[in-house]
Amino acid sequence: MHFIKLRIVGEGLDISNISQTLKMEPTISYKKDDIRVYRNETIKYKEDCWLLDVEIANEEEIEFAIDDFVSKFIAHMEIIREWAKKCSITLWLTLYPESIQLNFHMSNDTLKKIESCGIDFDVSIMCLQEFYNGTYNEKDL
Repeated sequence: MHFIKLRIVGEGLDISNISQTLKMEPTISYKKDDIRVYRNETIKYKEDCWLLDVEIANEEEIEFAIDDFVSKFIAHMEIIREWAKKCSITLWLTLYPESIQLNFHMSNDTLKKIESCGIDFDVSIMCLQEFYNGTYNEKDL
């Protein structure tokens, strides 16, 4: 189980305009001061957010999924670069390997596509083995 996300955050985002421009609906969006309950905790958001989240089926498809995901935004790279001057835009890869070791490859072409959009790229990795054997402790994070 892995995910690739495009996250746009800032103040005064026009959520509808972002969706129309990118021709995609977000997985989740919210406005500053919206309140939601998550895991029995009340969260009051400090900024606006438009987030598109796509699951990557298996480890062999990670680079293909990233390249395919980013390719959808290439046609809009000029406007994305403009948005990036006013807000934070991040391509976010979240990996949940079953075991301690995970390797993935990204070609120069894929990295150039990400760079051409002028967005940041973050990778988050959390091994699920700790969940399975009961040694995960959220307080250790």
